[in-house]
Amino acid sequence: MGDEGDERKNVFGIVPQQLGGSGAALRYLNRAFRKYRIAEWHLRRFEQLEDELRVEDLFKFERGEPAMRPQAHADGTVLQLAAVFDAFACAVAHKLEVTKPDPDKADFARDYATLATKIGGNLGAIIEDTGSHRGFYELQAYRNLAAHRGVLGENQGGTSGLVASEANRVRLLLPEWVPADVPDIGASPVRPILRRVFDWARPRIQRLWAEADKAWNMEEEARGELFEKDDP
Repeated sequence: MGDEGDERKNVFGIVPQQLGGSGAALRYLNRAFRKYRIAEWHLRRFEQLEDELRVEDLFKFERGEPAMRPQAHADGTVLQLAAVFDAFACAVAHKLEVTKPDPDKADFARDYATLATKIGGNLGAIIEDTGSHRGFYELQAYRNLAAHRGVLGENQGGTSGLVASEANRVRLLLPEWVPADVPDIGASPVRPILRRVFDWARPRIQRLWAEADKAWNMEEEARGELFEKDDP
C-alpha cells in the first residue's frame, strides 16, 4: 500500500496525484506545521480544562469521568508535538529523494543522524543538534508514555486550599509508576512538564522551518503562518 502502483481512488473515482521530491517535501512541511498548531491547541485546552476542575467534580459520575477531557489533551500535546518532527523528517527524506529511509515512513528519532549527514549544511547541523538534544529525548519519552504505557494525568491531586484562589483545585499528575526513561518521577504534575517540552520544541521547530525555507527556496505562498498568532 502507498507505493507507486497504488491505484486507490477517492470518492470521485479519481486516483490522487502521487507527489515526489520537492512536491512531497512541501506537502510534509505543511503537515508538520499543521501538527504544531494542533499540539498548541491541545496544550491550551489542557490548561483551560484543568483550571476548571474542582475536587467535587471528580465525584459527579453521571457526567462521565471529568478528568478524561484534559487527559486527552495532555496526551494529544506530546503525541502531536512529536509528530511534527516525524513529518519534518519525511519532508527531508523526500527532498533528498532517498529510498532509505522510506520517505513516507521517516522517523526523526531513528533517522535524524542519517538525514542530517545527507542534507548537510546549516539545515543538517540543526537537524543533528535537535535530534541529539536532551529536550528531544524528553519529548520522545513522553510521547512513548502517552502512546504505549500510560495516560498523562491519569492521577488527580487536590490542592491544600491554603490559598483561597486555589481552594478545591485539581491538578493532574503522571502515573504513579513511569518507565526509567521518563525524566520526571511518578505522580509529578503534568502542566509544567507539558510547558517544558513545548517551550523546548517551539524554537527548534521554528529554526528547522526557517532553514528549510532558506535552503529550499520555497515559494512565497508556501510559507506557513506558524508563529504569527499568540502562543498558548
